[in-house]
Amino acid sequence: MVERGMLLREGYWLFCMLFFFLSVSCQKEKMVFSDKESTKSIKAANNTGVIIEISPEQLHQLLKDDPNLLLIDIRTEAELSGDLPKLKQAVHIDKDVIYGNPDTIPKGKTIAIMCRSGHRSGKLARFLQDNGRIIYELKGGLKNYYEIKHEIKK
Repeated sequence: MVERGMLLREGYWLFCMLFFFLSVSCQKEKMVFSDKESTKSIKAANNTGVIIEISPEQLHQLLKDDPNLLLIDIRTEAELSGDLPKLKQAVHIDKDVIYGNPDTIPKGKTIAIMCRSGHRSGKLARFLQDNGRIIYELKGGLKNYYEIKHEIKK
C-alpha cells in the first residue's frame, strides 16, 4: 500500500510539473508550417501575438491568396537596390521606425516581414509579437527567397 500511495504522489507531482511547463511555454508562440493550407488557418487575433515562419513558397501563396497582405521589407535604404532587390509587392519601412512606434503597422492587415537573411526580421517579429501582433516572417530572408527562386527556374 505504501508503494501505491508513493506512486500516486509522484504521478501527481509529475502531472503538476508538466501542466506548469506547458502553461508557461504556451504564453508566446512561434509556429513553423510546412504546408500551404496551414498559412490560411492562422487568422484569429489574440493578445499574446504569434510568429509564423514561412518559406518562400508560402510567401508566394500568401501573395496570391491574401489581398489584405502587407509585405514589409525592413532592410536599409542602401540594401534595397543591391544584389537582392526589393520585391515589387513589398513596402519599405525602416525597422527603427517600427521599433519607435509599433502602430506604424496598421492593425487588421496580414503582416509579413523580411530582411536580407532573416536575423533582423526575426528580432522585429519577436518585438511585434510582444505587442500582440500576428506576424508572418520569411524564413532565411531574401537570400533564401532568391536562392529558392533560382533553383525553381533551373
